[in-house]
Amino acid sequence: MGSAMSYETLAGTTPVRRHDISRKVTFEQYLQHISGTHGANCLRALPDALLNPRFILLQHLSIAFHAIAQLPAEAPYYLPHLTHLDCSHNLLTSLPVNFGHFLHIKILLLPYNSLSSLPDSVAEMQQLERVDLSHNQFVDFPAVLTSLDSLQQINVSFNMLSLLPTDLAKNKRLCTIICHMNRCKSPPQEVCDKGTAAILSYFALVANPDQAGAAEGAPASSTTVAAAATPTTAFKRVPCVEAPSLLTRLRPSRTSPTLNEKQKTPLRIPKDATSLSESELIDRIAGLVYGAALGDAVGLATEFMLREECQFHYGVGGERLSYSSIVQDRHRCKWQRGDWTDDTDQMTLILSSLLHWGGVIDEVDFAKRLVAWCEQGFPELGDTIGLGVGATIGKISMKPEFLTQPHDTAQKMWQGTDNAANGAIMRTSILGVPHFHDLDTVTDNTLRICKTTHYDPRCQASCVAVCCAIALLLQGKHDVTDPSQVELLLSEAAQRGRDLLSSEKHLTDYDHYTSVRDVASVMCAKAGQIGYTLKPMGASWAAMRMSGDFESVITALVMEGGDADSNATVAGAVLGARLGYSQLPVDWLHGLLSKNVQWLDAKINALLDLMALN
Repeated sequence: MGSAMSYETLAGTTPVRRHDISRKVTFEQYLQHISGTHGANCLRALPDALLNPRFILLQHLSIAFHAIAQLPAEAPYYLPHLTHLDCSHNLLTSLPVNFGHFLHIKILLLPYNSLSSLPDSVAEMQQLERVDLSHNQFVDFPAVLTSLDSLQQINVSFNMLSLLPTDLAKNKRLCTIICHMNRCKSPPQEVCDKGTAAILSYFALVANPDQAGAAEGAPASSTTVAAAATPTTAFKRVPCVEAPSLLTRLRPSRTSPTLNEKQKTPLRIPKDATSLSESELIDRIAGLVYGAALGDAVGLATEFMLREECQFHYGVGGERLSYSSIVQDRHRCKWQRGDWTDDTDQMTLILSSLLHWGGVIDEVDFAKRLVAWCEQGFPELGDTIGLGVGATIGKISMKPEFLTQPHDTAQKMWQGTDNAANGAIMRTSILGVPHFHDLDTVTDNTLRICKTTHYDPRCQASCVAVCCAIALLLQGKHDVTDPSQVELLLSEAAQRGRDLLSSEKHLTDYDHYTSVRDVASVMCAKAGQIGYTLKPMGASWAAMRMSGDFESVITALVMEGGDADSNATVAGAVLGARLGYSQLPVDWLHGLLSKNVQWLDAKINALLDLMALN
């Protein structure tokens, strides 16, 4: 079969059950691949070495991002126990006529090929549960799939389909049908774009036109994540082995002995400013920063997806969600797995400015740092450009006057628009830390940085509410294990933001998002609103009210899709400030890029120095 890659290492006698020979591509390599430029390290065919007795027990095979145009007809007989096959991002135009002799396959991933049909033998794959045929060339829906009673999830987005067969409705196990970006007339494409529930309701209407009302009122798909009940118990706190190592890493550095004590610690905390012990305060500050970073890094997995797409790729409850499982597409391959995105990058810009000016917030300095980051990212981390720059920031950073008059520039750019994007709230959580004991100062500092790029009152209100909630958490005067005390804290923080609004429409919207009790009510993926500034605030309020640990709450939020990384960055910061670093999921922490962790530790360390926290 031939290959430019060497597979001598495949020879041997030890049975292999899982094998991944997918190429790991950078964003530049991804663009080359989809443009048809395939390097010498791309496989042109399945390696001969795979078709030997050593692999007869193989269950999981991934061969993505190659240039394989055909699978060998004998493959089903050499790999009879295969349950998971990922052939995404190849050049397949057809499958062998006996492809269905892969009798045990449950998960079949064939996106980003050039398939237009499936062989009839697929009808024999009676264990098939999940199929991804998106980004192919199907004009007709593969009718053979309607005969598979085992099928639970199917993705046929980005094809040229004109209809979906009504026989799909006969499969009672089929809970996810993703059919975006086609040319469907039946159901109409606008129905398909609404998701599974709308498609099945349409089928029911076609089958029983006299029961239109019943069809339209049919219950939502069973894949919907159940809303969390109003919490009756607090977050469970358990000892974490990571806490001692964090305190070791964050041991305060020595500052110049020529400076007096006040100069070295301009953010020294007044006596009785917090009910927390020093170690608890350090834990919560570090929890805020790393909670934001974790939410950002995990949220990238579902950013810009609809809920059903999240469930298709990562499981109904996010059971397959991890850094290693993040789908590699045009958007996500810009970042390494375990990297955070622009949300945390910009939060560290604020932190760097704060450290440079000894605890003083300066919007002009932040504006200059923001422009530099847009142009080159963080060179010390290997960046060459700031990735993920939003439309508002991309536009304002190009204006020369932004470097000297950021507030005026932002105001002029906003006037006459209804732009209330989330580009400010995603970065400002860190401003709940300096002067946390003085909510007026917290509010002033937050407004200075928010209005640097986002001037809409809703942007200002949401940023202030989140930062004040974090400040109150650091004050430690509310018992966060008591739901009634949590409500008092959220109410006080919400009022700080509400005071900045005057429009009845804005107030109504704001009150809705500060009253949500579960992540589903945030409507993260609602069309035309995914980047709305009130959504990360609402996600944070919901997270504070939900029962569960950090991982379960952030997973539930991320699985709602939409602007998932921004929502989870802000909610992660608030939850981290509530729970502390010691309660963050160890696996997620260990999965972050080590160079990023060392770099971020140094900044947290310097902040603790300014606060005289030892």
